[in-house]
Amino acid sequence: HVAEKAAERFEAQTIDLSNKVEDLNRHVNDLAQQRQRLQAENNDLLKEVKNYLI
Repeated sequence: HVAEKAAERFEAQTIDLSNKVEDLNRHVNDLAQQRQRLQAENNDLLKEVKNYLI
């Protein structure tokens, strides 16, 4: 009975951790996309500044 309870608790923790990992992966992907957008925006701004200085 104790082993059964422990197994159930372990399974619940495994599912919980799996969900947390999925959430973190989504967050990492969102940050990667945001970084790409910001880099593109930064490149555009740098081009504008260079054109302004010429």
